[in-house]
Amino acid sequence: MKNFRIVSLIVFLTILSLINFSGCANPMPPSGGPRDTIPPKIKDYFPKSGLTNYKESYVKIKFDKYMNKNSVQQNTTIIPSLDADFDWSGRELRINFLDKPKENTTYSISLGTEIQDWKGNKPNESFTIIFSTGDVIDSGKISGQLISPNPTGASIFLYKLPFDSLNTKYLDITKEKPNYNIQVGSSGLFEIKALKDGYYRLISVRDIFRNGIYDDGQDEFGAYTEDIYVKQDSVVNVKIKLGPVIDKLGPILYDVNPIGNKILEANFSEPLDTNFLFTNAFAVSNLTDTIGKEEIIPSSVIFPPDSRFKLLIYLNDKLDTSKKYVFKCKLDRELAIRDTIGNIIRDTANSIVFQPISKDLKSLPALISGPLKDSSQNVFPMREFEFVFNIPLKRLSYISSFQLINLSDSSAENINIKFKTDNIIIVKTERKLLSDVWYELSVRTDSIYSFENIKMPDSTFSFRFKTADIRGYSGLNGSLKSNFICNGDFYVIIKNQLTKTIYKTKANNKLQWSFDDLPPGDYEFEVFCDEDGDGKYSYGNAVEFRFSEKFFILKDKVTLKSRWKVENYQLEIKE
Repeated sequence: MKNFRIVSLIVFLTILSLINFSGCANPMPPSGGPRDTIPPKIKDYFPKSGLTNYKESYVKIKFDKYMNKNSVQQNTTIIPSLDADFDWSGRELRINFLDKPKENTTYSISLGTEIQDWKGNKPNESFTIIFSTGDVIDSGKISGQLISPNPTGASIFLYKLPFDSLNTKYLDITKEKPNYNIQVGSSGLFEIKALKDGYYRLISVRDIFRNGIYDDGQDEFGAYTEDIYVKQDSVVNVKIKLGPVIDKLGPILYDVNPIGNKILEANFSEPLDTNFLFTNAFAVSNLTDTIGKEEIIPSSVIFPPDSRFKLLIYLNDKLDTSKKYVFKCKLDRELAIRDTIGNIIRDTANSIVFQPISKDLKSLPALISGPLKDSSQNVFPMREFEFVFNIPLKRLSYISSFQLINLSDSSAENINIKFKTDNIIIVKTERKLLSDVWYELSVRTDSIYSFENIKMPDSTFSFRFKTADIRGYSGLNGSLKSNFICNGDFYVIIKNQLTKTIYKTKANNKLQWSFDDLPPGDYEFEVFCDEDGDGKYSYGNAVEFRFSEKFFILKDKVTLKSRWKVENYQLEIKE
């Protein structure tokens, strides 16, 4: 009897679970067969796009596949905004408006490129239905392309501006949602239809929180080059770039660990700029010294070889282990440590209290990283060679310690020696090396000393390498013709269509430009106006709004043949 009850209970629970599963709101297609990789398509929809005097309170969309319902709901945009309910019946979606649509208003309902079927397949392009509750469909249109290595899933935000507010301070895109929000597919192409007459502001955003608003410091961002004026029955064609996340916050000093009685390890929240390692940008002071607050300036500051998130701080004298000290990063804008974007250390997180240790840590200087592997080939003939040591070195003249020999005739090349940081030495050739020739770069260590005057053990490190054969390389030069006045310098960018390698050069004041030592191949062109003078393209600013810099993707393509330089090539750019 007991066994019969147990079996009955198991049968009952099994039937109950099957009933619950069969009643699930997400019917799934039958499994089996080859893996489905075909993007989902829309088979039918209602109302037809462009319908006027629409009086219903719903929209129907029928797919050719079973869809991931959450992905569809999260990536559907109704403009102007209406609260709506999503009701599914198999492959058909009915969007019921919970708000009453406004009279004489054009609406658009867009499904973005991040919607998915049950196999995770996404459409190549977004889908939009446009209808009007009045007699007229607003007919202005912006047609464009988002330029990005990965446009899929990014969004185009469009804001309607009042006619009398054409200034960059009018709109706070960190607080206001756009009037139009379009997701972009793999092609980067987009269209925003049914626009009223007027001025609009266009930006590109990778909206990672899917909240329909730009989140500063979180979303990738790009602004268009100017505000856009749209007229009825007209099309404005645009190209807009999507830039990286705008980082405006400096690094945080979050930990200081004494690793020796004269060595500290400082840990930061992000990688640091290797060009800003000034010893007088840091200080150590006795926490209990309330009178003089005498600062101890480090004798050397270097990166450890394995991280740009850390600094090793070397002091001349031992600290008193019975006292506590403060390690501080100074905020002087000319000297302060900063991240790779250029943001200096935050003033709210630039100091930490620590307790010294008595451990006596001394290291012999050693070479821990050479510039290349021995017997390397295809080394470009004009380059720098970097030698990394484990500890800071005395900044002496080490010209006699390094030698670069042409192995074909045993001749020595003239070289220059400079310090990148206290533990990194750069060797640079005075001239371009010969093509397709074996060289040997060596360093003799018997005259290299640490910052504490400890001599490096006698040894010689040698690196043999063969230069690339660039005798078959080509060149390209020419000039720019433009009807656009650039308040800065023009930069010409060319990209090898096969390797995708990018080369950049600045045009001179006569708008002439030149490239040397280019591999043979097919090249395409881009030009931008460097208005802020930093030598790189600016995607604009989101918070203190600033438009992006003007850029021009040209239709020109040029084929460079081996040992054949193309000269006096004219590029013409037009607004």
